Amino acid sequence: MKIGIPVIEESRNARIDSRFGRCAYFAIVDSESGEGKVIENPGALASSGAGVRAVETLLNAGVEAVITPEVGPNSAQSLQDGGIRVLRASDSLTVQEALELFRDGKLESISGPTSKGVGRHNQEHHDEGHQDNNMKLGKGDERH
Repeated sequence: MKIGIPVIEESRNARIDSRFGRCAYFAIVDSESGEGKVIENPGALASSGAGVRAVETLLNAGVEAVITPEVGPNSAQSLQDGGIRVLRASDSLTVQEALELFRDGKLESISGPTSKGVGRHNQEHHDEGHQDNNMKLGKGDERH
């Protein structure tokens, strides 16, 4: 079975990236032989639709399952629509460690989103930052 794993660098045994749709690379690994490659994720820098683009890339690579720490709502729906099985693993693991846990049947299946998605998360932090900055203005201070 071909498995896709979001990774932080272009290495087949890199550490897992906590971001699914916006990871820089995917390790594509055969679960039986351990053979594989690393491909770039075109969704990494997308202004929108990162998760959907990531799933399209994995489908084109023939991936049947993904191992990831988190998956947002758009990614989860696209993975489900594409018939890709989703399994959860910590982002502290390497590809090899995650593959071993997969082979041993020790990874939890994910049936839906585990996060709100990066876009919404970033907007919340963006809004909080503006509120904090506005509160720091003293009497008579103006913002230009």
